[in-house]
Amino acid sequence: MMPAATNFTQNNTQGDCPSRESGYNYLDILGILEIVVSMPLNGFILLFIVGSPRLRKQHNVFTFNMALIDFVTAPNAILIIVLGQSSILYKICNTIWSSCSVISSLNILLVAVYRFVTVHVDPFGVKILVTTPRCIFACALAWIRRVLNSTWGSSAVSSTFNILLVAVYRFVTVRVDPFGVRNLVTTPRCISACVLTWFVGSFVYIGIVVKDAISWILLFILVVFVLTGICYVLLYRGVTRSRSLRRGVDADEHRLKENRRLLRTFVAIYVTYVSCWIPGFAFAISRLDNDMFEEISILSIAVSLITNPVIFWVRSNDFKAEVKRCIFRNDVVPVMY
Repeated sequence: MMPAATNFTQNNTQGDCPSRESGYNYLDILGILEIVVSMPLNGFILLFIVGSPRLRKQHNVFTFNMALIDFVTAPNAILIIVLGQSSILYKICNTIWSSCSVISSLNILLVAVYRFVTVHVDPFGVKILVTTPRCIFACALAWIRRVLNSTWGSSAVSSTFNILLVAVYRFVTVRVDPFGVRNLVTTPRCISACVLTWFVGSFVYIGIVVKDAISWILLFILVVFVLTGICYVLLYRGVTRSRSLRRGVDADEHRLKENRRLLRTFVAIYVTYVSCWIPGFAFAISRLDNDMFEEISILSIAVSLITNPVIFWVRSNDFKAEVKRCIFRNDVVPVMY
């Protein structure tokens, strides 16, 4: 997800972008093309998950939420590029765009927390910590909370929390309770975690951003990114160790193989997400009044609108199996996670 152009320059005395009356440059056109391409990619994911009972599973709740966020963001992003800042519609789209950026980041963190609990904390689901209603409730609350607070500062804080939640989820489900015996991860708890990240983001914003301590907010974001990375490293080590200890057992081998595949998928999403935001953070830190730098930073973040669905299309075995089943009308059984 990407923030609106004004997010990085809203504190500048001369932060208004050049008028669109002078025409669009190649960066504007490239940005629109990126967004247009992302719409069918995310749209197909939404349609397949909603229309296929085989894909309506607990672990696809966050996937659906991520695709929905990107799909909603796309038309607003196009309007932001096309409209001038003086337009009322521009301000509305800017608010929606910023809100989706935060929710998307929170969703990534939720995925990490979900995987952490289901693989490491409670792999067998004995404690029933994670349930589908709880996951859905968490995603819904993330949307509701963001509607109540659309400032960019709170968005940045909440986004980093979401990434951390994804890492924690993976850590719990892979390392702490890989078989789910402790029931540490449940859908309601995932939803509660989502809600908590929204409120924590708001409190951090009130306590830090309102005081114009930009360096503190950037430091906080960096710390969350580092913690998320550490969480994924621990998860990977836990999966590797479990594979060496349980080699020879077919059931365990299959489960460990799928856990490693899922871990690589979410790590890929995490890495691409952070990479897409690096130019934006660099622009915010430098505080340069450079239109080219600003547009490049926004374009780099726009790439995540495409990378998220592409990674899911390539890495999700059950999704690919369902697509083949619909195309060739056969009974391909998707891989169970």
